[in-house]
Amino acid sequence: MNRLVDRTKEVPKNQLMMLKMLVNQAYDHMGLANTQMIATLFDGITRHSPEGIWFKQRAEEVGFKQVVAERDSSDPIPDSKN
Repeated sequence: MNRLVDRTKEVPKNQLMMLKMLVNQAYDHMGLANTQMIATLFDGITRHSPEGIWFKQRAEEVGFKQVVAERDSSDPIPDSKN
């Protein structure tokens, strides 16, 4: 790791800045910003869905590990209205 740091210290700052801009531009073109925005929207929607509300209530009852095990099992999830 120290060797990499030492090598990086030798690169002129303007080249590092331009390389960083290039990498950020590549991520932008891959849609990273839009993906993060959509993920935030979907997270908010699912947290307030009947299933999301059930998951939160069930986690408070039996704990996070147990509710994840129930969710990931092949057993049907109980009706969220109960």
